[in-house]
Parts: sequence; structure tokens; C-alpha cells
Amino acid sequence: MPEIVFESSVGNGVVFEKTSYKNGRCKVAVRMKSSGNIDMTYRFKDVPGLCSQYISWENLSYCCGWNRDDSYLNTSVQRGKKLFAGISFSTYDDAGFIRNQQERFGRKLLTEDEARAMIQELRDSLPPGCLLLQEEPDRQNHMGKTIYSDICKTGLIADYIDMGDVLAAYGRLGVQISADASDRIRELCRVPIELYAGKAAPFNYSDPSGGVELVVTGLLLGYPLESTAWLIERDGHFPVRK
Repeated sequence: MPEIVFESSVGNGVVFEKTSYKNGRCKVAVRMKSSGNIDMTYRFKDVPGLCSQYISWENLSYCCGWNRDDSYLNTSVQRGKKLFAGISFSTYDDAGFIRNQQERFGRKLLTEDEARAMIQELRDSLPPGCLLLQEEPDRQNHMGKTIYSDICKTGLIADYIDMGDVLAAYGRLGVQISADASDRIRELCRVPIELYAGKAAPFNYSDPSGGVELVVTGLLLGYPLESTAWLIERDGHFPVRK
């Protein structure tokens, strides 16, 4: 019987179901609550991962465009659930369209002024040690624009997550990270977290290339090491002991 390691509170969200096997391996299947279909499966050694308040399967439920609760992303960094959260607000220029959607479907769409007021309110509510930053220029479309921002902790990834524990956990999972790659991971985890929000970022966290960037992206966004270990194994980024 699969073990549920996380279930989204959103009606049409996802369920993460873990199944363990006698050969010491396991899988976590991402099941869509709306259809029951499996959208993604992670396979890895059934060993302890990394224990950290900033790492969880809940954080992974926001990574692939699955239906999500945006209120989690808007508050997760402040509540110590993760180090970095990308947030966005879609706005609409047509007042008639906004009213029509509200009346017909109960959808509350935002004007640009409303979205910017929400962003300012969010910024004003941040506790010490958290920042709200513009990630990239607003993106215009035929209906309005999308405003992209990030909420993040101040400091470095390495201030919050022990790199020795990270590398030890990947070792348990069978991922063999070379000394050079380990040094590069440590280096990237000593970059101020806020720099990942803008053009000065050492790499594009939303499109990591190679094992080193996958490891750092996972730590930045709070994904379980088991999930990035599977992607590393699947794509052959580092040697893996099964």
C-alpha cells in the first residue's frame, strides 16, 4: 500500500505516493487529484534524505505547474518553509472581461493597480530577514501583463543548510559527486540568495543545466534531495551507485 508523503490542500492539486520495494529502492508517484493519472515518478534508494525545515515534498508540489495554492508561495519563506519562492501576478486591462469572469465563474481577476497594491502589502508585511524583489521585467500580453517577483531569505543557502549534510545525503542516495563538483556546489551556496532573483544570478534557477545546478536549485527552492537525485540519475549528470 503506497504511503502518502504529501497531499495538496488544493482541490485539483496533487498527491505524492511512496512505494518501497524489497531491493532497497522506492518510488514517489505524483498523482493528479482531478484525474487520478500519474504525472511524474521519482525513483531512488530508500534511505534517509536530508532533514531540514527548508526541504519538503510540499515544496516540490509547486515546481511543475501543477494546480497550486498561491497563498503558500506568498508566505512559505516568511514561515521558514523554504529559502526562495518565485511568485507572479497576472493582471488584466479589460474591466468588462474582469467583471464577466467574476459574474459567470466567480473568478477574481486583478487589474494592474490591484496587483501592485497586493505586492506592496506583501512587502510591508515581511518580517526581518526576508526580501521581496523584482525577478524580471513585467511581461505584456494581449489581456494585460504578468508581474514577476521573488520572496527570499537574506544571507546564503549555506547559512541555513549544512553543506556537509547535503553531500552526505546525496552519498546515501548513491549519487557520487566529485570533489570539483562539490566545491562548485559549495561556491554557489555562498552566493547571496537575493542574487538568484535577477540578472546577476550565477545561473537561471528555473532552467538548471547539469548536476551541480540541479543540486543548488533544489536547495534554493526546497525540493527533496531524493527528487534531484532521481533527475541526476535519470539524466546521467553524476555517477550513481544503485
